[in-house]
Amino acid sequence: MPCARGCLPHWASERQMRMKVCVLDMQPISPPVGGGRQRLLGLYHALGSPTVYVGTYDWPGEAARDQWLSPTLREVTVPLSAEHFAAAEEWRARAGGKVIIDSAFHRLAHLSPAFAERVAAEAQAADVISMSHPWVYPLVAGVLDRSRQTLVYDAQNCEGFLRMSMLDDGGFGTEIAFEVIRLELELCRAADWILACSQDDLLLFHELYGIPCDKIKLCPNGVFTEGFEPPSEAERAREKEQLGIIHPAAAIFLGSGYQFNTEAAQFIIEELAPGLPSVQFVIAGGVGDGLPERCRRLAQDNVRITGVLPDEEKRSYLRACDVALNPMFGGSGTNIKMFDYMAAGLAVVSTPVGARGIVDLYPPSFLAVPPENFARTIKLLLHQPSVRAEVARNARRLVCELYSWERISRNLGEFFRSCSQAGARPRLSVVALHRRRECPESWLRALDAEAKGGVEVVLVDCGSGPWRGRSGWESGGRRYLHAGPVGMAAAANAGSFLARGEILLFLEVGREVAPGWNEEIEALFQREDVIARLARGGLHKLDIHGLAVRQTALNHAGGFLRGPDPASLRIAADWVELERSNGSVLYGRSAKRPDRAYAPNVSDWIASSPRDFVSRAAECLLGRSAPAAMIDGLTGKLERGEADKTGVLVELEAAARRAGSAREIVPLMPDVFTDDKVFVFYLADLLKFDGREFVENLYRTILRREPDECAYTVDMDALVGESPEKEQLIRKMLGSEEAGRVGVKVIGIDVKWPADALPGAIVSRSPAAGQATAPCSSGT
Repeated sequence: MPCARGCLPHWASERQMRMKVCVLDMQPISPPVGGGRQRLLGLYHALGSPTVYVGTYDWPGEAARDQWLSPTLREVTVPLSAEHFAAAEEWRARAGGKVIIDSAFHRLAHLSPAFAERVAAEAQAADVISMSHPWVYPLVAGVLDRSRQTLVYDAQNCEGFLRMSMLDDGGFGTEIAFEVIRLELELCRAADWILACSQDDLLLFHELYGIPCDKIKLCPNGVFTEGFEPPSEAERAREKEQLGIIHPAAAIFLGSGYQFNTEAAQFIIEELAPGLPSVQFVIAGGVGDGLPERCRRLAQDNVRITGVLPDEEKRSYLRACDVALNPMFGGSGTNIKMFDYMAAGLAVVSTPVGARGIVDLYPPSFLAVPPENFARTIKLLLHQPSVRAEVARNARRLVCELYSWERISRNLGEFFRSCSQAGARPRLSVVALHRRRECPESWLRALDAEAKGGVEVVLVDCGSGPWRGRSGWESGGRRYLHAGPVGMAAAANAGSFLARGEILLFLEVGREVAPGWNEEIEALFQREDVIARLARGGLHKLDIHGLAVRQTALNHAGGFLRGPDPASLRIAADWVELERSNGSVLYGRSAKRPDRAYAPNVSDWIASSPRDFVSRAAECLLGRSAPAAMIDGLTGKLERGEADKTGVLVELEAAARRAGSAREIVPLMPDVFTDDKVFVFYLADLLKFDGREFVENLYRTILRREPDECAYTVDMDALVGESPEKEQLIRKMLGSEEAGRVGVKVIGIDVKWPADALPGAIVSRSPAAGQATAPCSSGT
């Protein structure tokens, strides 16, 4: 992996090489095993500017190291002291044996002065400082010059949320978890920008810590896609033979020695392998070294535990296997192993948790199912090679376009340069999308003249090669990004990632722009309730030329949806109001209450005819009528026996996630297919009602009867909007003996982060009012 020192990349300009980046963490990069180290190498290997990474080892006995991992990425590792490791072991014992050397690092770092001094020195010399994890931030907080340096928090997870789920024991572990929350909140507030690796994490930072969404950029995990081609079936058979795999089919799970990976491996050994004896299950990576002895004894002949593999051998296993597995039950961020699988051209079966943060489209690029449907879905893929091949092709195409480290790292380098060289954040950024061979310079000059001072212009070039006139045009507030031949939505998302403005205006290069657009947009967005101005009406078929949108709303919505339309704005229609005018305007508002008197029982449409089933399921999950092509395609699969209703629901749930719906259907299975008396409702449908109507609806849905006089003794005024009393009443009613006899199910009743789990000190302050407010809601 180490390479020749600091060779200038052929695509890096002298201007790029002037900026210096410093990345800080408390782990090594090389060898890049585990998701965290893989992100460090992938994200920072090709920024195009000198980048120094300072890390250490979280185990004793290693020597200091200084090496180049790419032409611009230098890794410096400084070992921790013996005193540091001794103190960390004492703290680990106090935490019941849980590893906390990272979570408690800021409390013990003074015991490793050599590391602390090197971190401070490198940080002071940099233009951009990226904190990968919050652990090292206290060592540099007091030495940074914020007048000239840009501080970035590269959040591999939402650590406060994650550590609370891992360490909360009511004792010392909880104390450490609260420390992590306080530390992460401090860094989030101090940072100029936050990089979230999934949309779920972006929203979690917003809801948990009260961070504005326009300060958070989605910078996903990825995989190196260049130089790796999926094998043919003949090549796959040869790889099986060379590895000694004698079973008809093989499935792989990759994982480091991490708590949730261990749980996934145990699930494979204890639940999947016994029921699928014809499948060779390969459990590869450091996760095998940490499996309990009891679990190892349970492993049958069709389970192979490899331990950590060299890169070439890992590739051989990926090429030999037919499907890949990711049965994760917890965690935060995204699982990089998903991208390894998809780049290898494998059909992936994952839990929804394991697939979090990954954009999926129709047709699906992976199958996200609950644990109880894993074995069934594996059988489906193995018995239907055409389905398996289609999912694998979609997966490979998706990672090459959206999750390629080569592309992500270069885009991040451009963003860092815009932050370090452009001065104060602009009010308006123009994102100009160019799809022709040569940029019309006259159009750009006209745009510059109209933009006037203080407007940032980001030119996104979708041509096959970079624009030759870039160097003469790019200066001041003008930025250039060569995105390559990607779709309109991907180009728009790349441009919005680079743009720093509060308001983003999207234009297609060469198309006519009306005079006075700058003043018109500025006047329109003086109103705080205006979210966006559409060039033409409609949320799902949008002409992106002339679209203006607040960056906070765009980031909250997850950007533009890649799909068959040129670009679709993923702002859910239930929280905006569309005004038909000269260019439609979106105003923020509360969700409308449905007109119906009852929440719909999901299982009512399960037994209907194939077309009715697909239409009603799609409407329920997507919140709108599905495209005719989707209904025809799924209906045809049912009628021809190419898929069952379970498989259709899996595909529709993936489409619902792409449309921004939080609804899930998979948790209902298999009960909705086997029990015609089951009643299933979504929590969101129940919460749409208020006061008396809310209570009456609970009786009719959960207890399946009309309310009695006791129903009206509750405080109706408290049961409005998003009040926690609503959910408390639902929980109480579901726990009653009467509800138990009825057997009603409510999807979404679990809350990710209870409000009482937050320490009282975690608040956000309004600069205007100076009053403390809770930064999170009771859950989503």
